[in-house]
Amino acid sequence: MAHNHGTEANETLNALNTVDKAIERLARSLPSDARIILTADHGQLNGPLHDIWPNDPFVQHLDHEPWGDSREMHFAVKPTDSEQFEKEFRERFGEVAFLLSTAEVGDLELLGPGLISSSTTKRLGTHLAISRGADAFKYHYRPGSPKFIGHHSGLT
Repeated sequence: MAHNHGTEANETLNALNTVDKAIERLARSLPSDARIILTADHGQLNGPLHDIWPNDPFVQHLDHEPWGDSREMHFAVKPTDSEQFEKEFRERFGEVAFLLSTAEVGDLELLGPGLISSSTTKRLGTHLAISRGADAFKYHYRPGSPKFIGHHSGLT
């Protein structure tokens, strides 16, 4: 609901209320010494969506389409195009996203201490863009793909 309607929309709040009431019913049905543990995998923010199209100039520097999530996008940049890709990406999105090379991700220990494994490096690509706030990215790999209002990942 938060993806489709936003984090503060009535539809989202009603869905949360429904879940809350279901948890209350579960709690009442359990023995008094039972414990319920709830976790969440991530939060969401409503934010502006920046469209990226296959014909965008910086996309031409990639080996294939970007992947990842709306607030953290991965890129596989052609080996000879790294400097030009970084320049064009930062000119367009530098105020809303950090652009890091895989080496910088490792140096900053964003995935934890120690070296990044080769399998993880392959999954990361050559560059990672991380939203500085609520801004999100949408790569339009096909016409008519859905646009969400609420987005997760990024620095939160």
